[in-house]
Amino acid sequence: SSSSSLSSNSSNGLTSNEFGPPNASSVDTKSLRGTDVRHPPTFLQQRENLKSSQPKKAEDGDFEFFGWTLHHIGGALFFMTFFLFVLYPVPIINLEWSHYNEYLAGGQDSFVDYIRYRFTDWFTTIDYAPSLVLMFL
Repeated sequence: SSSSSLSSNSSNGLTSNEFGPPNASSVDTKSLRGTDVRHPPTFLQQRENLKSSQPKKAEDGDFEFFGWTLHHIGGALFFMTFFLFVLYPVPIINLEWSHYNEYLAGGQDSFVDYIRYRFTDWFTTIDYAPSLVLMFL
């Protein structure tokens, strides 16, 4: 009955248990080197793996600028533009804060109320303001 639980794999000729791994005696350990913790990769295999994982150099016809490909330049420009849009309101709010402190501080309205008033005034008096707000949303 134990021989009935063994099956033969015709593609590699290994005899395996129905629910277990192949028999250790029939496995070629040289072909497994570098793929198992019991057989760590050799120095040459490690060096070849490192070479294959290095980023490839720009080929003929690829745009390259000081080692940066078009992909790198485009990504850098995207992030710089994003951060410029994120940081753009900082000097405007600083100017509004200084104007508030110079002319309106100590009054009945807070700085947040003042900013709401300024935004509402800008939004209702400038023709393109609603379109600009929708674009940024």
